[in-house]
Amino acid sequence: MSDLINTSEALKVNLAETFVASYEFSPNEQFVLDSVAKHPMIEKRMKNFILELNHPFPNLSEIIESYRWSMLENLWTFANLPEGAKILKQLN
Repeated sequence: MSDLINTSEALKVNLAETFVASYEFSPNEQFVLDSVAKHPMIEKRMKNFILELNHPFPNLSEIIESYRWSMLENLWTFANLPEGAKILKQLN
């Protein structure tokens, strides 16, 4: 795979044009991330979900799968957090 990246000019151009160097989370997004900070895997997945959702060229399949995973796998965790109702409202 690394040989492909090193030799494909089209791929290099595509990756360079779609790369997002940084993203500033909105207050609502940051609230969700802060709320799940004690759960590192959930935080990582939520961060990836938010970044993909706000990417200039989003992968819709990835967004749908991440959202589905977040809701099905973590609903109990979200509901049991003190700010659970607000988190679920943000994710709806």
